[in-house]
Formats: sequence, C-alpha cells, structure tokens
Amino acid sequence: MYPASRAARLQAAQTGLPSHVVQDVVATADDGLHLRGLLYGTERCTEEAAPLVIFFPGNGGHRLHRLPTAMGLLSLGCAVLHFDYRGYGDNPGVTSEPSLHADALAVWKYATQHLEIPAERIVLFGESLGGAVATRLAVRAGTPPAAVVLNGTFASMVETAAWHYPYLPIRWVLRDRWPSIDYVPQVTSSLLQFHGTADDIVPLDHGRALFEAAPTHCRRGQPKSFVPLDGYGHNNITLATMRPELSRFLMRIGLAGDRLQEASDGQQLRSGCVSDL
Repeated sequence: MYPASRAARLQAAQTGLPSHVVQDVVATADDGLHLRGLLYGTERCTEEAAPLVIFFPGNGGHRLHRLPTAMGLLSLGCAVLHFDYRGYGDNPGVTSEPSLHADALAVWKYATQHLEIPAERIVLFGESLGGAVATRLAVRAGTPPAAVVLNGTFASMVETAAWHYPYLPIRWVLRDRWPSIDYVPQVTSSLLQFHGTADDIVPLDHGRALFEAAPTHCRRGQPKSFVPLDGYGHNNITLATMRPELSRFLMRIGLAGDRLQEASDGQQLRSGCVSDL
C-alpha cells in the first residue's frame, strides 16, 4: 500500500529553481516527528486573492517527482505547499493510515499558523491516496478549507482492494481502510473531482460513488463538480489535462486574482505528475 520512494536528502536547490520561487520547509507533527517539504511561491502567501494549494500525492514517488505539478499550480497564481508523508523521501517514520492523518494535520497547522494563511484561501488537492488524506483533513481541520480537489480518488480502500483481489478476504484483513465515503458527506468545502474513464487501478464507478456521497452544494451554495477525463487512466492525468476545469473552478469560488486570469487567457503549461494508488 505504501511503496515509499526514499532519498538520502531532498532540497529545494535540487529543483534548479531560485530561492524566491521555492524553499525548504519543515513541519512538526504532534508526536514530534519532523516532516520536510517544499513551499513554492512564498510571496503569494501575502496576496489576498492568491490561494495556497496544499498538495497531497498518491502513494508513489517523493516531492521532487511532483515538480511539474507544483510548477503548473504556480503558473495558475497559486502558492503550493507539498510535504512528503512520513517514511517517504527523506522523512523518518513509519507510514500508516493514522500517521498520515497526523501528518496532514501538521501540514494544516503549518499553513494556518506558521504561514498565517486563512482557511478560506486554502485548497486541498489530493491525488489517489492523497485524496483520501485531503478528504478527512477537510472534515477534521477545525475550520474548513475553501475547496477540495480530488483526482483518481477511491471511495474506500477496502472496496477498491477487494475489486482487485476478489478471491482474498480483503474486507477482513486490511488494516488501513481509508473509508473516504464515510467522511465526504461532512465536507462543506467546494468540491471538484477528476477521474479517468479508463482508470484500471481505481475504477471510475468507485470515484463516482465517492462523489455521489458528497453534499450537492458546499456551505457557500456552490454545486459540486465531477469531471470524467475520457480515455485517461490512473497515472497519466497531468495538471495540463485538468488545467481548464481547475482554472474555471478557482475563478468560480473567488480564488482567481489577476495572475490566474492571465494564465487562463492563454498561457501554455507543460506538466506531468507521478501518481499511484
């Protein structure tokens, strides 16, 4: 479930970007474990209209593998905060469902307390497993974020694993269950969900089940939105693929600003991402 990609040390300098674009950051979980990550677009954290995207990846790779995704979000006028989970990259610790929830809360506290970003300017963006992390955080954060964006996310790890291995007693033995379908009815943030129609890791109907369980409208009255990506699988959806709908979504919920408007009016993006379950 957690095929962690390890590295001796990961640093912002390895991105090849200047320090005013990306910097190393450290958050501390409640159990004292230090999590290393990257903050892109530091200066945008002080802009009233600029959203901060907290990015939660799938279960493969580490934070340097998501550089194209971060740069794509940056080009939309967003600041981006991306920490590796414990046990991934150069972070210590053992990965599990409870520990990843603890990590998510640590990142949320870093964003809202250290960076002093209001919750109404924060977007939680989760890919696959990261979508399960983001969904629960949206409920447990205290003050809800402005929005939740999901890509290729399952309704329940148990159901998806059982679909892959119908001959095994998955429902009885799986320790980490990730029941996002139990949390999503409590999500009051604006919701945008992407899913590839050819996804053979998390089937499309599993993603739709999660979406159907969410409230029809957020607390501000905006309807939820599901975007099927025709012909795309689980691991080939890039930010460039999601960009048109994502930019419209950010403008619709009032997190656009001049930078996003300019980007949406014609800037081209070359993007890729590493995403697994």
